[in-house]
Amino acid sequence: MAEGYEQERTESATPKRREQAREEGQVVKSRELVSTSLFLGYLLFFVFAGASLFQKTRQVVHESLATLGDIDLSVENVPAVFMHYLYRLNDIVLPLFLLLFILGLVTNLLQTGFLFSLKALEPKYTRLNPWQGLQNIFSLQSVNELVKALIKIGIIGYIVYATIAAEFEQFFPLSQQAVEDIMRYLGSSTLRIGTHTAYALIALALLDYAFQRWQYEKNLRMTLQEAKEERKESEGNPQIRARIHSVMREMARKRMMAEVPKADVVVTNPTHLAVALQYRRQDMRAPKVIAKGADYIAERIKAVAREHGVPLVENRAVAQSLYKTVEIGEVIPEVLYKAVAEILAHVYRLKPRPAF
Repeated sequence: MAEGYEQERTESATPKRREQAREEGQVVKSRELVSTSLFLGYLLFFVFAGASLFQKTRQVVHESLATLGDIDLSVENVPAVFMHYLYRLNDIVLPLFLLLFILGLVTNLLQTGFLFSLKALEPKYTRLNPWQGLQNIFSLQSVNELVKALIKIGIIGYIVYATIAAEFEQFFPLSQQAVEDIMRYLGSSTLRIGTHTAYALIALALLDYAFQRWQYEKNLRMTLQEAKEERKESEGNPQIRARIHSVMREMARKRMMAEVPKADVVVTNPTHLAVALQYRRQDMRAPKVIAKGADYIAERIKAVAREHGVPLVENRAVAQSLYKTVEIGEVIPEVLYKAVAEILAHVYRLKPRPAF
C-alpha cells in the first residue's frame, strides 16, 4: 500500500520540472483563445473597414466586367492580366491578413512567451505504438476537444437560427428594396450574429484556458519519490553536504588557530570561553577579534596562546560580551573600549612590547 501510494503523482511540480517541461515545448496553451482572437479580428475588421472593403471589391468587379471585352487574353498577356488583378486583390485582403497574423502571434506570445524548442520537433517512437494511439484518441484531452467542437457547433447554430427566426418576416420585403439596402440589412444581421457568437466564444475560450492550465499542472505533478530524487540532485546528498560543511568548518578553524599567535591577549571565561584580541595602533581604530571559541575550541585557543607566549587574562564579563556580540574579524564595539583598554594596559605592563 505504501509503495503504491508513493507512485501516485501527488506532489506539485518543482521549478526544475517546469523548466524541463518548457524546454520540451510543454506549456499552457489554449487553441480556443487563438481561434477566438482571430474571430474577433474578423469581426472588428468588417465593423470598421467593411464599407471600404465592399467599395473596393465593387470597383474591382465593375472594372473587370466593364473591360472584359477589351482584354487581350493571349498567352503572352494572361500573366500581366493575372498580376494586375492579384495586386488589386492584395490591396483588399492584405490588411485583413496582417491583422489576423498579428493577433495570432500576440495571442500565442501572451500564453507561452517567447519559446523556441527543438525537442518538441524530435521524433517520438511512442507515437508509432498503436495502443498508445488508441489511448490518445480516447484520452481526456480528446474528449475535451470533441466536447468543445460540439458546443461551438451548437452555440453558433442556435445563434444563427434564433437570429433568422426573429427576422424571418422581414426577409420577404427585401426583394422590393435596393441592392444597397439589402446589403446594409444583411450586414447588420451578420454583425448581430457575429457579436452574439463572440460573447459565447470568449466564455468558451476562458473556460478552455482554465481547463488547459489544470491539465498542465496535473501532467506536471510528481511522485513523492521523484520529488525526493530531484531535491537530492538540486541540493546534494545530505551526507555529502554534511561532510563538506564539516571540512569547511575544520578549514576555518585551522585558519583561525593560525591567527592566535598574532594576538596581543586572550580573554577567558576562564574555562568555557576564549577570545583572542589583536591591536595595531597604526592600522586599527580599535582592537579586533581574530579568534574565539567555546569549550573544546576555547581550550585549543588557550593552548596555542600558551605555546606562543600570548598572555591569558581572565575576565568573565568581557569574555562573554566579546563572544556573543563580536564576530571574527570585527573590531570591538565602543561600549567595550574601556574594559578592553584596561586589559591591554595590564598586559603591556606585564610584558612590554614595542609600539606599532
